[in-house]
Amino acid sequence: MLIPYNDFEKQVKEIVGIVKDADNEVRSKVRELDEKERETKKELIKKEWELRTEDWEHSSIYKFEEFLEEQHLNKSVSIFGLPPFSAVVASFCD
Repeated sequence: MLIPYNDFEKQVKEIVGIVKDADNEVRSKVRELDEKERETKKELIKKEWELRTEDWEHSSIYKFEEFLEEQHLNKSVSIFGLPPFSAVVASFCD
């Protein structure tokens, strides 16, 4: 009596396994791409930091790593939405 049900259940489990494997693969690729984008954005911000702090007297004290916050690397944060350099300088000098 349960033989057709058991066959169907086996097929469903096999299909679910295939879909889960594909989903995991796609999620992994998306994570890799997101991480590459974050690294690219970090390098871009770092280059801008270096250009702007080149002649700043406190550049040897206040490092890029202290300025950068993980949220700066989020997709939802525009590079143009970062705190202006003048605000960083002002907060450091206070």
